[in-house]
Amino acid sequence: MPFTFENPDLGKPVAELSATAELRKQHPQATVVELWQGAPLPQLGIASYDGVRDVYFGDGRPEKGFGGSCTNSGTDLSYGDDLRYQLHLGGEGRRTLIAFDLSMLPRDAKLAKAVLMLNVEELDRKADRNYRIVALKRRWSEGVVGVMGGLNGTTNELRPLGGRKLYPIGDTENWEQPLYAGPSDRQPEPVDLLAIEKTGWLALDLTALAQKWLSGEWPNHGIAIEAVSDDWTMGRYDVRMTASDYPVDPALRPRLVLVLDGAPKPAPYQVKEQNADLKAAFQQARESGRMILCHVLATSSLTSRRFEAMLNATPAISRLVENDYLEVRLDADKPEHGAFLKAQGVRRFPSTLLISPRDLEGRHLALLEPFDWDCPAGLLRSAFEFEQLYSRALQGAINHVAR
Repeated sequence: MPFTFENPDLGKPVAELSATAELRKQHPQATVVELWQGAPLPQLGIASYDGVRDVYFGDGRPEKGFGGSCTNSGTDLSYGDDLRYQLHLGGEGRRTLIAFDLSMLPRDAKLAKAVLMLNVEELDRKADRNYRIVALKRRWSEGVVGVMGGLNGTTNELRPLGGRKLYPIGDTENWEQPLYAGPSDRQPEPVDLLAIEKTGWLALDLTALAQKWLSGEWPNHGIAIEAVSDDWTMGRYDVRMTASDYPVDPALRPRLVLVLDGAPKPAPYQVKEQNADLKAAFQQARESGRMILCHVLATSSLTSRRFEAMLNATPAISRLVENDYLEVRLDADKPEHGAFLKAQGVRRFPSTLLISPRDLEGRHLALLEPFDWDCPAGLLRSAFEFEQLYSRALQGAINHVAR
């Protein structure tokens, strides 16, 4: 029998934190915004903020090849709990990585304050709960990050042997040293040190760091929070926090509170459509004996913007499909595409459709869409940003359709 998931808190307004209200009082002439996964930011041109990436993983035991550590990278269920909704610190060397996309802000935006708010759900009062925050220099995926690299979820360097390819396009991306310890992996000095003493909201002042991200002085690959102590206990964590995809109550998700001077205008952006006349595209595909590959983007989605940038920078993806598929790119924010996208069941952005050109009204043969609480089979958002992960997902969908 068909069934649907219902979340009574979905779509309800999320009250701002008391810390945010206090900042608003201290800076009455400023623009104060809270960034969290799903936050409406119309003043910055974003319908629903989708720019948070977070993950935790442990280091195993170095003398045992870093094996056996718990992680919430990916979307697999573990012991009946979906760890995707948790962030851990300590115990078996677990550390949390978190990043916020700030690209919707103009480069000349003046930032007066940036405070990261994390909800601490549980802690071990007997543990050493002192941590350092470090700024990362390399990109990483919440789907396959690990001890060895930002795009390497294994416990070894995983160098392809004998021409073996792990991804149709690109290769693994490793840290210079394990646990992002190399000089090209992280900034040399910690951003801050902190002690976590209680449950509830934890405030981290990231003002100086966020100013460097905004100015372009430092690349914005987020931060890592890691234990100062080398204490290690198998299967344990010392602190558990709420992750950005937590579905039960969006109000508990991590928030980055920004205090911006004046009223900054959003950075201009517009999706560049391709073969957007669907009737003509379907006719062209039929005449050339090809299928339709439809990339559905949205100007108001940061993940869509990063996806489009990746597609433009990776012509090999177009070459991967050009013999069998006609590529179409649509801006979902344009009302003329609304009926087509509704008929195709597209609910979130970006999405990729594989469609037979025989029937414009027909349903897709395959759909790639972002992971969400009601879409557990979706792709984590960084899969639309890494050419390696997207080409693998796309190749899998193509193979499925070919069968």
